[in-house]
Amino acid sequence: MEERKKKRKRSLLSCKAVSLILAAATLFSIIAVIPDEAKSAEYSFGGTGITEITITDDACRQASKNKEFHWIRFQPKKTGSITIAASNASSVAKDTYGNIVLCNASKKVIDNTADRYETAGNEARRTVTYGVKAGSAYYFRVESSGGVKLRAAVSSIKKNAGKTFKKAKLLAHGKTVKGVVVAGDKTADWYKINLTKSKKIEITCSAKTNGWNGTNVADGIRVTFCDSTGTMFTKNAFGILSRNQIQYKMTYFLKAPGSKKKYNLKRGVYYIRVERFNKASSGEYTVKWNMI
Repeated sequence: MEERKKKRKRSLLSCKAVSLILAAATLFSIIAVIPDEAKSAEYSFGGTGITEITITDDACRQASKNKEFHWIRFQPKKTGSITIAASNASSVAKDTYGNIVLCNASKKVIDNTADRYETAGNEARRTVTYGVKAGSAYYFRVESSGGVKLRAAVSSIKKNAGKTFKKAKLLAHGKTVKGVVVAGDKTADWYKINLTKSKKIEITCSAKTNGWNGTNVADGIRVTFCDSTGTMFTKNAFGILSRNQIQYKMTYFLKAPGSKKKYNLKRGVYYIRVERFNKASSGEYTVKWNMI
């Protein structure tokens, strides 16, 4: 009798074990067939050339509901810039809008405010450009009001500038040089001008950069004209290039105290300093100078 009870108990335990195994297998099979739309999407931009990705309406609504962001990984093969243009990909809205934030490999913000983007149908209303370093891993944190297509164009830019006043690179008269301000880089780019005769000069510069939050320009690239000691020529001898002001011309001359009359600059050596406007700024630029 006792032996019969023991066999029955072992049989019940065996049945329970089988039931648990079957339940676990069923749960696993349910998880395995969860549709991709319900999982967290992974996005990435290529390290060179042009990449396009689309974030759907459903993905945007899911991210908004969970108070999360879309993350796009990016690792450039060469130092240069990445320009992102947003166009509408929503099936329910004529236009979309949102923010892009540049982050490091740990998804921590690189001293940046959110860069606003807006779309006008299938056209990008504004682009945003960041300066990036070869081999460094970055993430773009994206939030959007609806479906959006992001087109990223990566450019390689060779460093031609000196990193200190004493190591400034000579910039020939009339030559256009292209440079990059890498995100998070505190150093400035220095160029040297050799003015061979007494003349007025004009500095022409352009930039593709970041720094528009929907209300005002927060960041940009600063270009400063300096005297032979590397000091700013006058108190206002600089220009700020931003997402709204992408081109700028500056004319420099001498002026007698209390007079409006313009005189030529003295022949000699002068300098141009290019740097981030504040710690959130980055992007690419061009600069040249001419005698006028």
